[in-house]
Amino acid sequence: MNNLPGLLSGLNENVGNRKVLVSIRRGLTYMIPLILLGSFALVDK
Repeated sequence: MNNLPGLLSGLNENVGNRKVLVSIRRGLTYMIPLILLGSFALVDK
């Protein structure tokens, strides 16, 4: 359990080097706030 942060850090670095996964992560970073705003707009009605 003590090695978990180091393991996750290494995994994140390995994933960070792949362009497809980077683009998916960036797309989710942009889309999640838009989805949340849209859901709040629907709930507000």
